[in-house]
Amino acid sequence: MQISSPMGQLTNDIQQARQAYQNQMAAVNINDPEQMLTSQFTMNQYSAFLDFKSIEMKMINDIRNRILSRI
Repeated sequence: MQISSPMGQLTNDIQQARQAYQNQMAAVNINDPEQMLTSQFTMNQYSAFLDFKSIEMKMINDIRNRILSRI
């Protein structure tokens, strides 16, 4: 198994989420309270997504390091 494949997929997922987040934030009217609440919710979702993907990357890296230490 190559580590670059899952890491590349995680990177692509993050880039797609970032683009979707930026597109949604660009369309927000800051004078509309409902849109501001929606943007806050979107920001929280994006933050949670990044936390989750960061944990995945760390887990893959830890597994790789354990395998390499046993060789």
